[in-house]
Amino acid sequence: MSGQDTEGFVVSRNLKRRFLFFQDCSGAIHFCHENDMDFPLGHRCMVQIGDSVKFQLSTDLSGRPRAINARLLDPPELPQPENSTITHWKGFFGFAARDCPLACPVFVPRACIVTEGEEILQPGHRIRHRTVPGKDAKSDTHYSAEEIEIYIP
Repeated sequence: MSGQDTEGFVVSRNLKRRFLFFQDCSGAIHFCHENDMDFPLGHRCMVQIGDSVKFQLSTDLSGRPRAINARLLDPPELPQPENSTITHWKGFFGFAARDCPLACPVFVPRACIVTEGEEILQPGHRIRHRTVPGKDAKSDTHYSAEEIEIYIP
């Protein structure tokens, strides 16, 4: 029960528990965990109730049906570069919260910083960056910052 694309729309969403429900054209409702949804540039905030989606049907390990490989049919164009605030910093990498309604996270590698100041970077500092898909597509934060500029507004 997998492989064929199904179209529908978002009918419900639970941000706290990180799942969505889709309704297909036959009226059937399908569960989808956020890990099975391809959000535009990792922005969980971009998917709203009523949005059209395409997904595949599958079953979980318990045999329950679920939607996987879900994506918006008409994803919005997102502005690049983005602005973010460093939330965690470990010296060579960290994470930042993007300036969006859900503060969607992005991975921040020190090697991609193009301005001076990386040696004093700490939580609360502001950065401007392009966002690209990261290497680990199964992690919670699978988008990385590139061409990172440290700035003080």
